[in-house]
Amino acid sequence: SGSVAIEIKPKDLTVTAVNSTKYVGQLNPIFTVTYEGFAYGDNSSNLEGNLAFLTEADKYSCAGEYEVEPFGLYSTNYDITFVVAKLTILGVSIDASASSTPVPAGQPATLTASVTPAVSGVSVTFLITSVGYSESITVDTDDSGIASTTTGNLELGVYQVKATAGSGCATSIAYIPVYDDSGSFVTGGGWIMSPAGALTADPTVVGKANFGFVSKYKKGSNQVDGNTEFQFHAGGINFKSTFHEAGSLVISGKKATYRGSGTVNGQSGYKFTLVALDGHWNGGPGPDQFRIKITDGTGGVIYDNGLNAAENSDASTALGGGSIVIHEVKSNAKAKSLEVEVLAGDVADNLLKAYPNPFAERVFFDMQFVNDGHAVLEIFDMRGAKLSTLFDKSVEAGMIYRLEYAPTDVVPGILIYRLVKDGEVTNGRLIYQKQR
Repeated sequence: SGSVAIEIKPKDLTVTAVNSTKYVGQLNPIFTVTYEGFAYGDNSSNLEGNLAFLTEADKYSCAGEYEVEPFGLYSTNYDITFVVAKLTILGVSIDASASSTPVPAGQPATLTASVTPAVSGVSVTFLITSVGYSESITVDTDDSGIASTTTGNLELGVYQVKATAGSGCATSIAYIPVYDDSGSFVTGGGWIMSPAGALTADPTVVGKANFGFVSKYKKGSNQVDGNTEFQFHAGGINFKSTFHEAGSLVISGKKATYRGSGTVNGQSGYKFTLVALDGHWNGGPGPDQFRIKITDGTGGVIYDNGLNAAENSDASTALGGGSIVIHEVKSNAKAKSLEVEVLAGDVADNLLKAYPNPFAERVFFDMQFVNDGHAVLEIFDMRGAKLSTLFDKSVEAGMIYRLEYAPTDVVPGILIYRLVKDGEVTNGRLIYQKQR
């Protein structure tokens, strides 16, 4: 009789990864598999090796579909086939606008970003930058889809906050004003040549645009007082502020920034950010520069002569006429330029008006000139000691310069004001009657 050779082949076994989903910024889920083909009574414990998964997806991956390949199991009893699955990463949007709350200098800022849908475990990186400063903090969202953290103590300035989910898959930018309400303030008035690209509705429109503004803190408060106007006739924009945001005025060196709300052509619902650079601050050579960014209720840009540069950058336009002045309160008196506006028509004579006179708390000056030139307005006591230089700038014909003087620790009595315009001197008397 002959012998029969019996060959026992391994049984086919299919290991199939299970499809799964997650959101951008979340860790990968725990991957699982199903088995098909076990002999009676066998299960995964009868296999050798360790089940593992290979995928290019991680918490930094953006929305899309990614393969998940199982591997790592083997057996002499089974011929194993591995079947890949799909990991679907769902997109999120992110909003960092809640990170824009102003804070006093020397204090930390609270950073907050919300993701939509509101899911937990989304990794959010906050990058905080300003001139000479950079800090990065990464936190996960909570069950409400909110990521929140705090910075270190911040010095005076405007800081950009960039909140990112994944590797740039969703990004939102906000700006934190870090302010000092000790008394410095900014005024400006004049015109710029609006550049191509500034008007979103028609980037080809260029032309002369007039502006006038004053922004200062109310005494003992972080409330920002003042007004802002901007007219770009060729572009059909007439903007007037209705509100300056509390704590938003930041003055650092030659640069001032603030923001608020206003109307465009009489219609409300617009926001603005203003950047002003005093090119002659601390003896600088100039020029003065101006930028205004106006957005609608959805955040869409209506006008920006900074051409979409970061709001804490120096991107701006040099003045064609007028001036910007950063007033630093250092002496025993305060000089404040309240308003500068362009007037229509010709000026017949140089004008200088002081009112009210006598005065108890503050006095106002209006100056207007026939020709361009340079003007200096100073205040002296009766002994000839200078109390304050209210104005020392180039002036433009046909503009009215309105200034305010509020004495501090000045003895009541007669004060002398002197205006020097291109060598021509005008003197006058003030009667200071301080209230008891």
